[in-house]
Amino acid sequence: MKLHAVIVFLFSLLIAAGLALAQTATQQEDQEKIQRYLYEWMDDNGVVHISDDLGDVPEQYRRQVRKRLEQPVTEEAVRQEQVVREPAPQPEEESDHEAGQEEWQQRIRDWKLRLADAERRYQALENERNKILMKFGMPGAALPGDRAKVIELEGKMKSIQKEIDDARNMINVVIPDEARKAGIPPGWLRE
Repeated sequence: MKLHAVIVFLFSLLIAAGLALAQTATQQEDQEKIQRYLYEWMDDNGVVHISDDLGDVPEQYRRQVRKRLEQPVTEEAVRQEQVVREPAPQPEEESDHEAGQEEWQQRIRDWKLRLADAERRYQALENERNKILMKFGMPGAALPGDRAKVIELEGKMKSIQKEIDDARNMINVVIPDEARKAGIPPGWLRE
């Protein structure tokens, strides 16, 4: 009978140890599942922003946001964390190099698309204005309603011309200057 009690006791210990190991493994898996990301983006002024919430990223910068996996943390650490931590600097790898180059090229492409769109809209307004002016041969001979339409179109053209000038400035001055200050090779800005 004593042998039977010892065997039952040892068997119970083995079961308890197995359950404890299984629970530890489950907790470890749960901790690994809690992953946090940091979102990094650069605004139009060249300021780099970092947030742990994608909702903090303004809409106009969401296409260029860089998502980085923060080191896994435990649930307890998440509850206790009160300050947003910046990620530790990581050694630059080839993939980071390529991603960085793609980021700079994407900024140039985005501004070139904005420029092309603004130029297209400007040209359409200019054509519409010229059609109205050509009806009468001279601006002074136009009807009052047509004169008002021409003034309205020219106001829109002036606004779009500012967009064109801003886009050209970003492409030719601001982004290359930011790249130079960041130590980016000039070739990165070319496609």
